[in-house]
Order: sequence, then structure tokens, then C-alpha cells
Amino acid sequence: MPSLLISGPGMGKSSLVRGLAAADGVLCKTVLGSLREPSDFAGLPVVRENGVTLEAPAWAKELVAGGGGYLFLDELTTSPPAVQAAMLAVALDLTVGDVQLPKGTRVIAGANPRRLRCWWVRVGSAVGESVLPCGVHAVCR
Repeated sequence: MPSLLISGPGMGKSSLVRGLAAADGVLCKTVLGSLREPSDFAGLPVVRENGVTLEAPAWAKELVAGGGGYLFLDELTTSPPAVQAAMLAVALDLTVGDVQLPKGTRVIAGANPRRLRCWWVRVGSAVGESVLPCGVHAVCR
């Protein structure tokens, strides 16, 4: 089950995930949902001779080439609902466009708590019911 790290800005969510990846000796890719659109997760449609494919972004291809690792989907609660849904689909299915992420790829999302009002967008019920929420109080750097 994907995990959701919840804490205020600057509390070390990204550092924690990078540290876990380093300890495991695997790749870590961070994707900021607030800077993306749904097609960045669902794949960009590309017309080819034999039809349309959904091209995965570089970060997904790097995870495939590296045999997996950690995927940190950050800023979940500052992302529009359509982007949240696309991020959730990646977290649950390990699919980005027409690319399947390697089995064992660890997906962790990051969010700020609602009480901080950090450009907070309500998390859809599908997201809330599909992740394991974990509070982060402080992470030593």
C-alpha cells in the first residue's frame, strides 16, 4: 500500500525518502504534483504509424531502467483534483502511460496538513481511502 507522509513544509519529507532510497542503494525520483498536469502521469499521447501510444515521462523511464526504486509523489495536497487522481493511479497500479514500473517500486506521497493552509486542495475520497497516512514530526538531515 502506498504511504502518505504528512507534515509542514521543510520538515524533511523529501529528505526522509531520499535517505530511505540511499540506505537501500536504489534510485529515488521526486515528482512535484503542483507543477504537473494529469498527462504527466497518464502519459502524453503520441501518434505513431501503428496508432497512439501514451509516452511516459523521463522519471518513469529512469525508474524502469534502474529496476525500480522509490517514487516520491510530493505536494499531493497542493495539486488539483485531476492531478491527485492521476498520481493515485500511478501509486496503485505502478503504471505511467504505457510503461509499467518495476514490481517492488516503492511509492510514497507527500502532503501538508490542512491546518497549515499551504495552498491546500481537498484530497478526494479515493485518495484518502487508498493510502496509509503517516505523520512526520522532524527528520534529522
